[in-house]
Amino acid sequence: MTRASRAERVMAVVRWILLSVVATIAAHSVYVYAWRDSGHAESQRDRYYCPMHPEIRSHDPGECPICHMRLEPIPSGLTTAAPSPMLADAGAGATFAAPPPGLDPVMVSLDRQQSIGVATTLVVSEALTPTLRASAVVSPREGSTSEVRVRSPSFVERVVVRETGARVGRGQTLAFIYSPDVARARDDLRLAERWRAGAPETPNPTDIVAASRRSLSRLGVAAGDVDGALHADEAVPTVPLRAPAGGVVTRFAASEGTFATPETVLYEITNLSRVWVIATVPERDSGAVTVGAEVRFTADGHAASTGGEIVRIEPFADPETRAIRIRIEVPNRDLALRPGQVGTVDFEGAPADMLAVPRESVIDTGTNRYVFVVRGETFEARTVEVGITVGDRVAIVRGLAVGERVVTRGGFLLDSESRLAASLRAGPRDEAPP
Repeated sequence: MTRASRAERVMAVVRWILLSVVATIAAHSVYVYAWRDSGHAESQRDRYYCPMHPEIRSHDPGECPICHMRLEPIPSGLTTAAPSPMLADAGAGATFAAPPPGLDPVMVSLDRQQSIGVATTLVVSEALTPTLRASAVVSPREGSTSEVRVRSPSFVERVVVRETGARVGRGQTLAFIYSPDVARARDDLRLAERWRAGAPETPNPTDIVAASRRSLSRLGVAAGDVDGALHADEAVPTVPLRAPAGGVVTRFAASEGTFATPETVLYEITNLSRVWVIATVPERDSGAVTVGAEVRFTADGHAASTGGEIVRIEPFADPETRAIRIRIEVPNRDLALRPGQVGTVDFEGAPADMLAVPRESVIDTGTNRYVFVVRGETFEARTVEVGITVGDRVAIVRGLAVGERVVTRGGFLLDSESRLAASLRAGPRDEAPP
């Protein structure tokens, strides 16, 4: 054997030895970094948590460093992961809003749920009848007020009705007035009557009488008072001032000796047999109100309610309160309703199928409305859009699906724990140096 062939054989043995060493190192690395570490990680996985502070977890039993409460075993398969997926019966077009800011899912064991009194219920679809209650005030109808004036300059000689609130009928005497124009027309009529009686052969004497009567009528003298003025013998002839319509005297300015002109309002009479009830409805609830619908008005201090009809929905909203005024006409035969009186109006619409939850399930902070949705022993806050409220039921427009379970009692305790968990997860804030 030559020296060259012996060297080649040695080098081949060395190569095989190096290859075996490399394979051994690779196998050991795979075992250490894959199999053994995976088993070690499995053995080191957190198995205990604090029910009061779910972010505190440990592999070994112990107590919470914050509240010193005993750590409880983490239920298998439960985590505080992202919100639950949309249920199948929610519909293809259903969407859920983002969770409220500053709230984290919290995990509460079944034993602790019972101890703190957490109660839940299913989200269901049911027929709700939209109802709305709004504050209202009684007001006279537009056009129901009549003003009593004279048609020529006059003096008030005697007052018959001398107080506001008095009920008067159409044609009732309110006062007696003296008008120089009326007296002059009366004298002309008296002369015409005498002339017709003494000279019947004179052509068309009736036309003169009719013209004189028309003059008195134009001056506001009622037809039945013309004959009385014609035969009156008093030194200062007066004529009655009568009510043009029935109602209640709401303004009184007539006093004996007053000089009145056609611009002077001596009496104001308001017909209150039918009144308006002006209700104020929030803009978001105005869709449940329709013209022609029947409503019930209950005045404060009265047990009985009065039916009325919506006659107008004002086409503009108050720029400050964003409220809309609803005009309702209500009969007032016995005048039990008085202008300025306040009360409430109950509106009722047609029933419709809606998603509904108990009213106590919805937490309203003023800026957000949300509920706590149950996922086993995990509770997550979810923003919802609410609709009408009927009794103790609230309609959910968006944010929930049929068949989901929400918290009905204990929500405020879960809310505080959820906020605490979120604040601890965020950690302490960096304070600016002084």
